[in-house]
Amino acid sequence: MELNCDLREMHKYLLTRLRCPDCLCLSMKLLGDSATCTQCGRVLQYLNGILDALPRAMSTQTESNREHYDAFAEQQEDHLSRRARTRNHARKMAMLRQVLDTPGSPWHTLEIGIGSGAHSAELAARGHYVAGVDISRGLLLKAQRQFPVLRKAFLAAADATRLPFQEGLFDRVFCVATLHHLPEPERGVQEMVRVLKPGGLFCIVEPKRFYPVHCINSLIHSKTECGTFKMRIKSVVAWAQNAGAAAVTVEHFVFTPNRPHIFTPIYDRVDRICRSRRMLRHASVMFCAHGCKEEN
Repeated sequence: MELNCDLREMHKYLLTRLRCPDCLCLSMKLLGDSATCTQCGRVLQYLNGILDALPRAMSTQTESNREHYDAFAEQQEDHLSRRARTRNHARKMAMLRQVLDTPGSPWHTLEIGIGSGAHSAELAARGHYVAGVDISRGLLLKAQRQFPVLRKAFLAAADATRLPFQEGLFDRVFCVATLHHLPEPERGVQEMVRVLKPGGLFCIVEPKRFYPVHCINSLIHSKTECGTFKMRIKSVVAWAQNAGAAAVTVEHFVFTPNRPHIFTPIYDRVDRICRSRRMLRHASVMFCAHGCKEEN
């Protein structure tokens, strides 16, 4: 009962601290399950745990992303959920826990690009208060269906480069394989740091831009993977620092494939060896950039 009360308070807290995704006005008038911008009149509806906060005007590439993932959510074969059962997903979750899950009371966390919800669902199950945004309302609905724990989360259909939240609301902000879908990934990093509390932690997990499978996908699906070749590690670190992040660290992880499962113990050992050898780290498939927001 106490957790449910805390969740209701978190929802109320976020609803009273919205930012208009169109004019970026901070003055939103809350009335029931909707908030109205006092400057441009935009109404944001909050129904069934999902806030409708997509900008009325989006770039062609962002609109293509939304259409693609709305259609993706309707497919019977659930590729995203299947990925959530793989060895590499477990490695990504281990990295998130290593960076974000520090001792202490439950923290308020925001996931950018929540997708099928597998990452946030695990964090919510560990007792943390979760909010998530995604460009696709269809994926948000699917996440609620697949993970009942997310029916209590605060979800928003929103553009990662124009988050509908005021500054400094979250203790933790993270994203997994999201930034390379953005036409301007640097703006996504700026928004992550902006909505983070001073001293709060952020974590960015991305595939390496020249990893063969990822590179091929970006060429085949150039509209939805439009930021892939902008995702240089040095650029991500610079974007975070320019946005007000401090102590930015880069980790290299996941060096070996998901399959066949019989080789998992061997793959795990190879991964540990590669992470511990400086010269081998850059052969990783994934990287993680993490740090904290500068204190005032």
